[in-house]
Amino acid sequence: YDVAGHDQKIDNSLCNIFASYVDQNLPACGDGCTGNAKVIRNWTLLDWCTGTTIPYTQIIKATDTEAPTVAEFTGATDLSTGPWECAYSGDLPEPWIHDNCSSVNTYTVSGPAGVSVGDFDNDGVWEVIGAPKGTHTFTYTLSDCCGNLGTATIDITVSDQTPPVPVAKQNIVISLTSSGTAEDGTAKLFVSSIDAGSYDNCTPVRSEIRRLDSPAACGNVGNFGHNNNTTYNNDGHASDSSNDTDGGQFVKFCCADLTDMDADGVPFGIVRVEMRVWDDANMDGVSGTPITGDNYNTTWVSVRVEDKAPSSLTCPPDVTLTCDQDHENTDLTGSPSGFTTCGTFSITDYTDNGDLVCGAGVIRRDWKVNGSTVCQ
Repeated sequence: YDVAGHDQKIDNSLCNIFASYVDQNLPACGDGCTGNAKVIRNWTLLDWCTGTTIPYTQIIKATDTEAPTVAEFTGATDLSTGPWECAYSGDLPEPWIHDNCSSVNTYTVSGPAGVSVGDFDNDGVWEVIGAPKGTHTFTYTLSDCCGNLGTATIDITVSDQTPPVPVAKQNIVISLTSSGTAEDGTAKLFVSSIDAGSYDNCTPVRSEIRRLDSPAACGNVGNFGHNNNTTYNNDGHASDSSNDTDGGQFVKFCCADLTDMDADGVPFGIVRVEMRVWDDANMDGVSGTPITGDNYNTTWVSVRVEDKAPSSLTCPPDVTLTCDQDHENTDLTGSPSGFTTCGTFSITDYTDNGDLVCGAGVIRRDWKVNGSTVCQ
């Protein structure tokens, strides 16, 4: 003891008392939890003056008592709904766990009510199933190998970033019509005739159509002579025109689209029509406001334009020609009167006796409209 009667460290230069010890080390925490131990220290005290010894047992416990923390999260926190459900299902961000002592750390995750959370693949990566649109808080419970628990939270925002699915009919055939007295063939194709059930995972959709290649406005003219066929509606979307007046709900076809002839002599043309489908991802009640987050997707169809409307045709009367007159000259034989949708006439001739033997014979002339015999 010191002069005040207090215990003091043995000083061999002042007192002939010596001390030695033997340690027995025991794990204080789990396996692999380095730096943590329980020590049973058995002391032996020797008094050189008297030769007596005294045993003494000391218990030493050195363990980590501080909870782990999250240094940072890796992974996106702005997530999208899937194509088949209006919710997010997938991996959650992974935490980088910091601990004073342990490199062996684990975590679990809990989420809002109604949302399934778990390590479903047993790979150490936690997932969520069915997180609806909105912002959700997930709580991570961290554990080190000494059993210390810590928590960290992260906010996950789920929004609809998935475009809708456009479904369109293919190989559409449309036939031109006219006023009945003039060669002014035209036709309208509405979006409802193309859309075959386009849909979105979260909201109703709106569909629009336009022509990708228009040789003429075909009468679908908006403000200041604008060709409405070539644009969608006029509510500020990309590629729209403020002069468009058809709202992207129809396109027109006309005689200028008849660029080919089939084997029967019927004129036709192939026109490509594009359909664009919008969702209402921002939930403002209007499908198609991209500045505030709505999504769109596109597809296209081939439209075959034909002229098969019935025509009005009256043939000229029979005529007798001399052998030196040209029967190909319609000024001599006459021409039919009437009209067709697009004014496409064709003529086929044949003779009864083949070559007008001896300068005499009969020629029957078939006047046809679009490949069909109308009169002789």
